[in-house]
Amino acid sequence: MLLANIQGRDPEYKKRFLIQTGEKIRKMEVPEIAYFYVLDKGVYMRTFQGNSYAIEYTLDKLETILNPSIFFRINRKYLVNMDSIVNMVAYSRGRIKLELKPKADDELDTVVSIDRSAYFRKWLNS
Repeated sequence: MLLANIQGRDPEYKKRFLIQTGEKIRKMEVPEIAYFYVLDKGVYMRTFQGNSYAIEYTLDKLETILNPSIFFRINRKYLVNMDSIVNMVAYSRGRIKLELKPKADDELDTVVSIDRSAYFRKWLNS
């Protein structure tokens, strides 16, 4: 992606993922994904339809291959699609609690971390 920036081209972001459920493999287009989250040392994606699938990426890697104008890493457990944010509530110490669609399993985990709050506000305003 750095080379694409140097050459004046738009970087190529990931457009789809391959998901395996049992013996079946299907493609999942990125616009269908509401958010990525960490659970029990595994990383999962949740679609806007509410289905969850295990994936073979870390959140750190996903941050580099997904379009940053669409996805934002709110804390160490969640990387969210802007379209999945339904509601935002002011939380302690300048943080923001997000209500996502579909709902997260543990909504306490969807609080933007202190060190990312300023960047998150800037991201929402861009």
